[in-house]
Amino acid sequence: MKELVPHYLQDSAKERLDYLEDGKNIFKLRLRLCSSLYPVSERIRDFFLEYDRHTLRTSPPWGSELLEAINSLKNVDSTALLQFLYPILNMLLHLIGNGGETLQVAAFRAMVNILTRVQQESVDEAERNAFLVNFVDYAFDDFGGRQPPVYPGLSTVWGSLARSKAKGYRVGPVYDDVLAMAWFFLELIVKSMALEQARSFYHNLPSGEDVPPMQLKEGVFRCVVQLYDCLLTEVHERCKKGLSLAKHLNSSLAFFCYDLLSIIEPRQVFELVSLYLDKFSGVCQTVLHDCKLTFLQIICDHDLFVEMPGRDPSDRNYLSSILIQEIFLTWDHDDLSMRAKAARILVVLMCKHEFDIRYQKQEDKLYIAQLYFPLVGQVRDSN
Repeated sequence: MKELVPHYLQDSAKERLDYLEDGKNIFKLRLRLCSSLYPVSERIRDFFLEYDRHTLRTSPPWGSELLEAINSLKNVDSTALLQFLYPILNMLLHLIGNGGETLQVAAFRAMVNILTRVQQESVDEAERNAFLVNFVDYAFDDFGGRQPPVYPGLSTVWGSLARSKAKGYRVGPVYDDVLAMAWFFLELIVKSMALEQARSFYHNLPSGEDVPPMQLKEGVFRCVVQLYDCLLTEVHERCKKGLSLAKHLNSSLAFFCYDLLSIIEPRQVFELVSLYLDKFSGVCQTVLHDCKLTFLQIICDHDLFVEMPGRDPSDRNYLSSILIQEIFLTWDHDDLSMRAKAARILVVLMCKHEFDIRYQKQEDKLYIAQLYFPLVGQVRDSN
């Protein structure tokens, strides 16, 4: 057997090598990259270990050790928590998605505790923490399609807790923290749906065409509706008490519907909007009416506002119809600030559509004018 020539790994020496069997591969090398980061915190380390044992099915099926490790996360130091925040959140979301009822509830409660602590570190102008915003926008990929999507499990667990609260059961102070972090959970649900939508049509979508809306399964949509209804009740009740949390939650629900208009069937979103308007029907207290106008302002700012549900004269534009109805009601309101807010919504929409490059044809302008002309006379008569 010949010895290997010096520097045999370099390209210049390969010409002097004698290959066995004309260079046929005699072995295969497979690399698996593993992180060298090692948590100093014993509680985080135990959680990672028990999570791996659970997912690899090397622990008993009841998961008591994992449950204990999840519950101990609330005692982890804040600095250590931030260092491993993203993998911890992803693991908890995996358990919420398909961990079994006991682990789902424990993981959800642990996640609420972690989010609340992180949120208290720092917030932006919209009262959102940058670490959490970046997690939703960049780090969360819903496990790349290798696991079931998170949104059904998350909606179910959250909705179960919300219904227990609505029925008068004691759910502890954790529920106020859930409401304060509702923006985060709602954005996670939207992101999970959007990723499933993209994966569903990725391979069979012709080039240049938009991704079609996704029809939520009946059971999943029912869970979303029940959760949404419970959150609306919280907004309605807390608005009467003048709590700032209610206004933040109201805006989060509005942006939730706004985002869903780009992902799921619009008529499913219209059911959520209809549920909102039923809860805030008629001319109500100033603070409630202000929430309703804010909700409509956000929803009707969607790029597809003019297109929904279609341009067929026999098919009315649902969002336009309810907007006109609510602005009519606002003119009967005693509060001048409410009337001014309604007028601003109308003016902004008219300006937006006037300069939208998609609606510059004469028939487009005529259609849009028909949406707003009934209101112009009402505004003039009210002055």
